[in-house]
Amino acid sequence: MICLETLCAVDVCVCTAQDVHENYSAYSEHVAPRFASRAEKLMAQGGHTSEKKALCELGCGVMLAGLAGVRQDFQLVYNPYGKPELAKGKPHISLSHTDGLAVCALAQQVVGIDAEVIPAALSRYQILALGRALGFPHERWAEPAPELMERAKTPEAWAREWTRVEAVLKAIGTGFSLGPNQYLPLMKQWRCAWARCGDTIICCATQATPHIALATFDPGGWLECVEGTSHPPCS
Repeated sequence: MICLETLCAVDVCVCTAQDVHENYSAYSEHVAPRFASRAEKLMAQGGHTSEKKALCELGCGVMLAGLAGVRQDFQLVYNPYGKPELAKGKPHISLSHTDGLAVCALAQQVVGIDAEVIPAALSRYQILALGRALGFPHERWAEPAPELMERAKTPEAWAREWTRVEAVLKAIGTGFSLGPNQYLPLMKQWRCAWARCGDTIICCATQATPHIALATFDPGGWLECVEGTSHPPCS
């Protein structure tokens, strides 16, 4: 049994690229300019993938505006590696997006979040990338280590392991700027929990055991609220 005092409540909201597509221009006017600017630069690159990334970037800005009141750049501060936090301190936040899904985590402890679509099938590249992230030695043409193959025995198992590494690195605040020999000893200090949204795995990392409350954020409802119509944005 887990003592309630060792749990950390983590509110996780999600929205899709499609959710913000219809009123893209209107949302851009009501989020912190940093998010609108990054979305616009991605849009300018052209292509379906860049468009989805742009819409998810804007979706993260919309969720921060709706959930934490962030509508100006000065309301966020960034560490040297680019990890965002609220200038006022709490709640702690973390953002991620993958293949058309944006996610936002809020908690009273430092939190990291990552999301990854469960692949239909695993490639050798994905398995070896996980191996590098977990510090498994590997020669170019050698078969992956049995322990690594056990951790990646199914696409979902691979996604859980990959998001665990990324969520912890986001919580630490460095991303992959550190090498495995530097961050792997630190991973023992963090606890992880997972949630599933369709075919996407979401992982949260905090120093106490995360207790995830997953909800869908409604950008349209938030926009109505901003423009004067009462409507709960997260359900």
